[in-house]
Amino acid sequence: MNKTLLTLSLLLLINCANAQFVVKMQMPEQSSQELSAMTIFDELLPLDIPSVLSPLGYSITGGTPPYNYEWYENENLLSRDSTVTLTPTAGNDYTLVIIDENNCSVTLSVTTETASAINPVNNRSELLSAYYSPGNNNVVIRFNKNINTEAQVRIYDFNGVKHYQVRIKGDHIIPLNLKSGFYFIDIKGDGFHYIKKFVLP
Repeated sequence: MNKTLLTLSLLLLINCANAQFVVKMQMPEQSSQELSAMTIFDELLPLDIPSVLSPLGYSITGGTPPYNYEWYENENLLSRDSTVTLTPTAGNDYTLVIIDENNCSVTLSVTTETASAINPVNNRSELLSAYYSPGNNNVVIRFNKNINTEAQVRIYDFNGVKHYQVRIKGDHIIPLNLKSGFYFIDIKGDGFHYIKKFVLP
């Protein structure tokens, strides 16, 4: 080996020994809005009767999707599934913890009936009401005030599957051809948003 080639080989070995390897790691996407959630349905869960709960019963904003869900009875983890069947019993507390991709979390209480609890009276003047009529197997929508704009009506099951959609202006009757189970009706118009849960026997 000549002297020039030997010198080049030594320089290459020295440079390789001093070289630094840089590994670029992608940082998790950061959200510009803090994770928050609120309960959509305000009715109390009955004691000793199974009730199906899912994220569709809650309004979740901010954070970094996808979200994970943890359902607790007191401090005991009941489920990490998005949908859970709760049979509330007196004396126990129930909570939902929502966790985003960056491990930020928010906790919501699941309100249940108790022996001493009385359903609060709602003194608000509701714009509309919707209820299931079992005799006719339909959902009746009644507006307490006249509206001048259309409202978008959707019916979902608790898996998020949409079964009905229509635009209405004023009172409306929706004939149902659905299986037994839990559903909710979502009515949204200019300046109002109404959501109500109902059960088909």
